[in-house]
Amino acid sequence: MTHLDRIVQETLTESDQLLLRLSLSDHPSQERLDAFLDGWELDTAPMREAVLLSYLLKMHPELHCPESIRPRLNGLLSYCRFQYLQLVGQFGTYCHALEAEGIRFLVMKGGAMKALRPDFPRWMGDIDLLVPEEDFRKAAQIAAQAGFTLFHSIHSIDLKKDGRNVLDVHQFVMMHTGKERLANPGFFARATPMRVFSVQAMMPSREDLLFMTLINLGRNLAGGASKDSILYSFFDVQFMLEPQEGRTFDWQIVRDVAKLTGSATLLVIAAQFLNAVIPGLVPEKELPEVSDTELEKKWIWTRYWREILHPERDRLGEFNIKKAIQEKTRPIPYITGRLHYAFIKRQQHWTSLCARRLQRAENAR
Repeated sequence: MTHLDRIVQETLTESDQLLLRLSLSDHPSQERLDAFLDGWELDTAPMREAVLLSYLLKMHPELHCPESIRPRLNGLLSYCRFQYLQLVGQFGTYCHALEAEGIRFLVMKGGAMKALRPDFPRWMGDIDLLVPEEDFRKAAQIAAQAGFTLFHSIHSIDLKKDGRNVLDVHQFVMMHTGKERLANPGFFARATPMRVFSVQAMMPSREDLLFMTLINLGRNLAGGASKDSILYSFFDVQFMLEPQEGRTFDWQIVRDVAKLTGSATLLVIAAQFLNAVIPGLVPEKELPEVSDTELEKKWIWTRYWREILHPERDRLGEFNIKKAIQEKTRPIPYITGRLHYAFIKRQQHWTSLCARRLQRAENAR
């Protein structure tokens, strides 16, 4: 089994893939829908399947489903439209504060796609913004003054309100290359003003949105992100590649940003994942050229993060050194765990070590 086949199998069920093919088809057949619904129960199905099914039926009214579930599916679309109103309110408060200080910002990821495609149902855990690197510290100060709780990472700060994730403010788009910042000037130069959730924001170009979507998907495949975010990638990519009257999608921009940031390999494996489920979704001839050797290394890196690093990091979450000190217990497990995690994280840069560790883990299962 190839790395790609393994990750597709681990990430998406047969039901997920069937529903994706139905939803993304130009002419979905009633027979394929009936095959999906055979044995499918709304009460026990994952929420994401019910939401996507409701959207499919809205976009293709010629399709039929049992009358017993149609009203409930229609209700899900209404619920999706209103479930993020509190999130949008916090977004407005913060962005108006950024505007008052003259700080520009781009809306990215799910927030951007929701603004471009308001009828498409999607869950948004938070809204992602990109600010110029030189304004990042000031943006953090504004958030603190506005009463948000801040959680810092290398490339962004998570803003929380009442214990809930609200916004994620980035100083660059993480690509794991060390060259991420080089893309920022182009992102802002190609962006256009747009009203987003009652705020005047900057919307990235379709080329940059596609680039960001593929990069984020590549990272999500390695990071064990929620299945919802991975499923949305299929719909977002199809939407951005749809022909637009009077405008041609410029693939050269995508290739140039990938070359500038050294992220071509991550971008290509994300496209390979999408095409493995929906053949031809991303035109392979338009992708950057990457050698088979480099792709193999990146797939091993992806699996190493999925199968080794993230489970270890989740295990470390069980240790709380502050609590251990307060309770006068020895924080040795936390310290040794952190040292072990730091050691195995450094190994991600050596493909042969990663491959051997993956093989040992597989043999032990």
